[in-house]
Amino acid sequence: MQFIIDFTSFYYRSKFLLDSGRLTKLTLDCDVVSQFAGDYRETLHEEVKRIGENEFNIGYVYYPLREVENLRKTLSKNFSEIKFHVCFDSKSVKKDKVSSYKSGRKTKMVGMDFVNIEILKNIFSSIGYNVYKEEGYEADDLIFTLKNKIRNVSGDEKIMIYSNDLDLACLIDETCNLIFRRTKGKDPLTVINKDNYEEILGDVFQCYMPFNTILLYKAICGDRSDNIGGVRGLGKSYFERVVNFAKDNFNLSEMAEIKNVRIILKALFYSDQRKLKEAQESLELLEMLNVDGLELGDKQFDSKSAVEVFNKLRMKSLVNNIA
Repeated sequence: MQFIIDFTSFYYRSKFLLDSGRLTKLTLDCDVVSQFAGDYRETLHEEVKRIGENEFNIGYVYYPLREVENLRKTLSKNFSEIKFHVCFDSKSVKKDKVSSYKSGRKTKMVGMDFVNIEILKNIFSSIGYNVYKEEGYEADDLIFTLKNKIRNVSGDEKIMIYSNDLDLACLIDETCNLIFRRTKGKDPLTVINKDNYEEILGDVFQCYMPFNTILLYKAICGDRSDNIGGVRGLGKSYFERVVNFAKDNFNLSEMAEIKNVRIILKALFYSDQRKLKEAQESLELLEMLNVDGLELGDKQFDSKSAVEVFNKLRMKSLVNNIA
């Protein structure tokens, strides 16, 4: 099985819990941590000095790392062989096109976050995770590209994607599922597959949403968290009417492809250029980009865990402080 992780989901969750005081602050000697900081070593020391502390708050590294490790252990009980792929965000080229793209998000990355991400990236790579980060591309672009590469290499091999970005629901098919964390309900981790897509996403968005219609929904209704406007004056009731129209005139199994959503939008708004323009602009921000030259990693997970790596760093830090 191939397991693809949108690491942004883990990092933002831990950052929010730490910043709000719900997780305990953890510190390590700055020199001990710097071995994993790569090109960000200088930035690490500058940031620690700027905030007036001698130690590095390793909690922003440890907590998301621990959550990924716990998920890995759970999956390993059910699957004998898993390859793990961890995808990291970079500033998207979409931000250059639309400056307000994703500017409405409450949690934003600051200087030290980029240091933390670099450290995490290097720790994951050191223990056998396949790690991906490309300038100009978001994690969902990398995930989209990896899924297609896995399909080309391994056919119908099982793929699991972990992300709280429900745009990625457009990648769900017979052998590809999406795991996301719900903020409400008894079971916070929810697996969406082709069979329960309509039930779960219909509940999340509070409307009728049959399989493969997430991109059509967001092109019409927008997405406030990403500052995707949708079509002014139109909402969920209009989307539901569109879905019924689309069911009778198009193959919904093909609605995961942007080009086919464009065809529906042109048919809907052929006589209203304003609405067509707004829908197409929204759809453009939802499009996942193919990352040229991205190689599908073939690393197998090492027997040692990332938490063990952290514990060794912690012991080394204690020795340094005693000395």
